[in-house]
Amino acid sequence: MEFARYEAEARFALRATVAGVATYLLVVWLGLPQGFWAVVTAVLVVQASVGGTIKFAIDRFIGTLAGAAAGAVAAVLIPHDTTFGTGVAIGAALLPLGFIAALKPSFRIAPVTAMIVLLSPSHLDPVTSALDRVLEIALGDVVGMIVAVVFLPARAHQQVADTTSSVLDQLADLVVLLGTGISGHLDLAAVQRQHAALRQALRKLDGTMDEAKRERDHHLSGGPDAEPMVRTVNRLRSDLIIIGRVAASPGPPDPMPADIADAVDAVMEHGAALLRDMGRSLRDRTQPPALDGYSKAVDRFKAGQGRHRRLESPSPSMAARLAVLSFAFDQFTKDARDMAKRVEEFAARRAALE
Repeated sequence: MEFARYEAEARFALRATVAGVATYLLVVWLGLPQGFWAVVTAVLVVQASVGGTIKFAIDRFIGTLAGAAAGAVAAVLIPHDTTFGTGVAIGAALLPLGFIAALKPSFRIAPVTAMIVLLSPSHLDPVTSALDRVLEIALGDVVGMIVAVVFLPARAHQQVADTTSSVLDQLADLVVLLGTGISGHLDLAAVQRQHAALRQALRKLDGTMDEAKRERDHHLSGGPDAEPMVRTVNRLRSDLIIIGRVAASPGPPDPMPADIADAVDAVMEHGAALLRDMGRSLRDRTQPPALDGYSKAVDRFKAGQGRHRRLESPSPSMAARLAVLSFAFDQFTKDARDMAKRVEEFAARRAALE
């Protein structure tokens, strides 16, 4: 087993360990009554990237503050020295907090904090209990963020590049499937599975992009803006969806001319290779590949399309099929050039750091 394969996971484990141990030592030194909440928070706050850690820490602190305030108010206004009174106080605190948590996921910790305040030992008054919870959570947040920033930090903009590289490989796999589909051998189940995997990967990429934006907003990382790259990846997938509709639609009665079919195969083959090469360049932070091979294949397809239209009068269904492919190939060319620029930006960033 190669350690490099699990380097990111090992770094994350080390950050979480350091955050937990450091917070525990601080809790003991400060003599906090229920310091385990600070330790738990510090471990939970440490995420896969600095941007993710910041978001989680802010969300948890806001939720804790809201929950502590609601719990303290309910405890002060509603007598809860009996089972019935405690039940009423719990309901009064949970109802608004539960509604807010349903609207804003960042408040999900609020109902839990309110219950801790209301069900704390009887020798603690509600206000003291609430202040203790806020202090403990704040301590865990601060330690977790400091560890994430200074100890083996993982920058989200780097993860955007790595995740995009993986998505480009998945898009290349889809191109291969669609290429066989255009030739009349579409594996629809495999195409659907590939789209499902792509949707999941793109959701992950969107989340990583948000984390990268948060890092840039807090001046915790440099590098190019991740949003244009994510936008371009989504456009490339949209181009392939158009091609997929051609592959999945019933073919026209007249077969595709051999020269055009060969050109389509060349376009799809070069398109898949181009995506894989861009993914490799992005992963290695090197200059993007040239589009010459793909562009020449598209030109060959268009030449065959024009020749076929002039000399053989294709059926309306065949003409429409070729027109859609021509449009999709042009869009793919445009978006591939845009992706090449994004890859070049990340390569330039690495060169600047070196």
